[in-house]
Amino acid sequence: MQIQAGEVVQQLHALPAFPAVVTRILQTLDDDRAALTVLEQHLQSDPVISARILAAANRLVRHSGREPVGDIHVAVSYLGLDQVHHIVVSTSVLDFVKNSHCTSVFWERSLAVGLCAQELAQLLGENPGHALVAGLLHEVGILWLNVCHPRDYQQVLIEQHLKDSDIVDTERALLGIDHPEIGRVLARHWDLPADIVQAIAGYLRPPAGPLPPLTGITHLAAVICSGLDLPFQPDNEVRQVSPDALRALGVDWEEKMPELLGRLEVRFMQSRNLLR
Repeated sequence: MQIQAGEVVQQLHALPAFPAVVTRILQTLDDDRAALTVLEQHLQSDPVISARILAAANRLVRHSGREPVGDIHVAVSYLGLDQVHHIVVSTSVLDFVKNSHCTSVFWERSLAVGLCAQELAQLLGENPGHALVAGLLHEVGILWLNVCHPRDYQQVLIEQHLKDSDIVDTERALLGIDHPEIGRVLARHWDLPADIVQAIAGYLRPPAGPLPPLTGITHLAAVICSGLDLPFQPDNEVRQVSPDALRALGVDWEEKMPELLGRLEVRFMQSRNLLR
């Protein structure tokens, strides 16, 4: 079975429609007024996301002794735009993933890497909104393969297991393409920002030489989540860290990482419960 890059978009009808609100939010991250307008328009038409925002706001006020929040506008003012962005983007992308009939482990791993990438971006002064989306969608190529070519991809996984081979090498040998490249094609088709496209394409094997920051962040987020076993998988493996990614990020890991790892595990548990 040989899959051509052009086939990726042609078979996109097998997946749910990608949530347009994600692209609109990414376009307005630097303009609070425009972002608020986009969010208000979306929240009026999406009761599920509105309910999650109210739940998050009420969790916050519960510890402050205030009255429960029942108005979405009050909830947004309590949470702030950044947190509302996070809930809307995470809910929209993860609903897209879940509606593609993925496993719960795939859904939870997407969430974990998205949160970790967001934490790393904030630590490094990079765009946390872009990092969240790149992490949430880092394995979208696998999602496409499981939906559009499930039997062929099962053969890839069997071959990888029997030969203990690299997943990208096995995909290329059996399918003629690998899942990061499929992810790159999808991200470009959805008009996602260029740094997100690069991160999805390079998260597993960052290209040699100077790296775009978001590619290094997404790569490291995937490695960290494997190391922390977020989510738990019996056959989970700690992936090798790219030295170029570490150099590109330039962070004092011994000083920064313990706090980040602890915060990530707490956020993952809370967000998983909220977004379910």
